[in-house]
Amino acid sequence: MMDLQQLVTTIVGTQLRFYNTCVEGRNALMHAKIRQKDVQSYRKSLQNLRDPSQGSQLITDITIVPEPRVPSSSDKRNESPNTSPLPETWIEALKQCFVQRYQPTTRSLDLSSLHTDPVLLSQGLYLPLNKQAVVHTLITILKQNQAQLAVLNLSNNRLTHLNAFSPLSSTSAGFIPVSIERIDLSSNPLSSIPVLSGLRDIAGLVELDLTETPLMSKFNPNDKSFAANGFQFSFVARFRGFLESLHWLSKLHTI
Repeated sequence: MMDLQQLVTTIVGTQLRFYNTCVEGRNALMHAKIRQKDVQSYRKSLQNLRDPSQGSQLITDITIVPEPRVPSSSDKRNESPNTSPLPETWIEALKQCFVQRYQPTTRSLDLSSLHTDPVLLSQGLYLPLNKQAVVHTLITILKQNQAQLAVLNLSNNRLTHLNAFSPLSSTSAGFIPVSIERIDLSSNPLSSIPVLSGLRDIAGLVELDLTETPLMSKFNPNDKSFAANGFQFSFVARFRGFLESLHWLSKLHTI
């Protein structure tokens, strides 16, 4: 694949940095950041791209996309539901990234702004936490390590909802469930209580940090939406950034 990237770089005459390169059968999908004004000239240059081993022309095209593609779960719909859609090399890179971002003394995992992680980007990987496949890989890694976290920092990850995090609360027989005491969701565009429902039933959860989110500015301490969306806290729940805490001393029932 590096040979193909070098061929493309040579034919367009500019050093490009590639992200999230995937091989799909006989096809290759590569992402690179280029100026829009260069698209037509690059497209013309790529018409001369040839297979160095056979001399045959390689069929190419350039499509403008807002960000590099991340495989989705539907890409492997015929495989085991436990199979990650991410390539193994990507998963290993994420594992190493998490090791570097984990602080054992405080039991905290800082995944803030994961899409800008310089180590991942230097490896040609753009893996934002607002993609389901990345979240599910995170959850798999946490479960494999039977993680017991004091803090999981998810701030500034452009999360609009937390549906993909719902598997965090499930566990397999013989395994200790993942426990997280505090989740930092600050600086994410979370706009309503229902978008938090993916976090319900997580073992040990007692605090959400929702500072600098749209939800914080609209919060009503008498809002019954937490119960309506399945949050059943039998402990004191603290939501930083709100004028007053919400206290549940017994289970809340769906309204």
